[in-house]
Amino acid sequence: MRLSVKNLGKIEKAEIIVDGITAITGNNNTGKSTIGKVFFSFFNGFYGMNKKVVNAIESKLKDSYREVLEDEIDKNNQIEEVESNFRSSYSSVHRKTNRLFKELSVAEETSKDKGLDDLCQIFAAICIDNGISKEKADDLAQELLKRRDVIEDIDENKIVREIITRYFKQNFNGQINSLDDTETDSEIKVEIKGETSQIVFNDNSCTKIKMNVNILHEAYYIDDPFVADASKSKCFFYPAQRNSSLIDIREHLEYKLTQQNDIMGNVVDAVTSKETLEEVYTILERVIKGQLREEKDDLEFVTEKYKKPIKVSNLSAGLKSFIIIKRLLEGGIIKEKDVIILDEPEIHLHPKWQLIYAELIVVLQEKFDLSVIITTNSVDFLEAIEYFSKKYHRQPICNYYMAKEIDDGKCTFVHVDDNMNELYQKMVEPGIRLNDLKSKWEEEND
Repeated sequence: MRLSVKNLGKIEKAEIIVDGITAITGNNNTGKSTIGKVFFSFFNGFYGMNKKVVNAIESKLKDSYREVLEDEIDKNNQIEEVESNFRSSYSSVHRKTNRLFKELSVAEETSKDKGLDDLCQIFAAICIDNGISKEKADDLAQELLKRRDVIEDIDENKIVREIITRYFKQNFNGQINSLDDTETDSEIKVEIKGETSQIVFNDNSCTKIKMNVNILHEAYYIDDPFVADASKSKCFFYPAQRNSSLIDIREHLEYKLTQQNDIMGNVVDAVTSKETLEEVYTILERVIKGQLREEKDDLEFVTEKYKKPIKVSNLSAGLKSFIIIKRLLEGGIIKEKDVIILDEPEIHLHPKWQLIYAELIVVLQEKFDLSVIITTNSVDFLEAIEYFSKKYHRQPICNYYMAKEIDDGKCTFVHVDDNMNELYQKMVEPGIRLNDLKSKWEEEND
């Protein structure tokens, strides 16, 4: 897989290859996290796109039908429920409108071979059955069909562009195009299996899409270990549970982590994972040996080390980094060929645990054939990724990049596989500088 980015945010140009594990380092504020967000937004934006389009059309159709139906249903409802309070009255109207919409949808689906006049009569009959007066039924049926035709005539390509616009805006806080060259289009190209797809943005809106592949895999963006605290009750009202495609990076991971709390959810995936990942669990148990369970509104970690279970929210940030991986595996959430984005995973880890985490990621990539994108500022962690990639024979599918700031604050990325010494030299420069300062201070105060 190859990602090409032009004029997006701080990035002037980037060419990033992801064959297995891709590690990106560089100074702060040079666009490293932006690359991860592009991958996340691309894969999750287009994942299940057909369903998103259908849901968008159905949602608009439902809202449009509701505009036509609610007034009339509300009038009848007020007569029937004069003593009801506003909340229960509104709930009743909403419920009746939804029921009527479902009946109309079923009737339309089962009457495709009928003409418009026949369908209008069917709609009118359904309206009458749901309490609409006969005098109003014909007019309402005609208005419903008129609105249906208008909505179904909308170009689906425009709907796709709007979905992608909203998805990228959500994850980039509305700032997609270049922060410096506001007139030039931003372009994203993703090459998968020799087929190149393209997205173009102008004024922070998607203006062009050329998709040559069907996105079958999700991306998981891990940048905050405190996501490990997520429980099913805490995530109940997230947009994803309302079939919304607009869900941000953190909410996406929290929602996915809570899927394993559905007793029958992902059963086959979970069993498959446990049977094939003994090596992964062996590595995990060097840090977290025990079981997770949800008790009331809290997630608990049960271990022989303590007499009582400990709430995950009370675990250290470093432990939570491993808990996230454990939950993704035990829930059967990670699947073969998925995309994992790790944004500076070393931040909360002691150097000893950085080595364990690096080995864990390399072995996970091998077992699931994952596409892994890592951003890091740690020499220890980067060296560990390089070492374990060689140990597990993953080095041929590893790529290393260094983000660099160029003119006027813009950034680009340099492929440094053939010059890793330059990369490490840049990363250790602050340490060398600190040693020089210490030596100078000691000489002056000797």
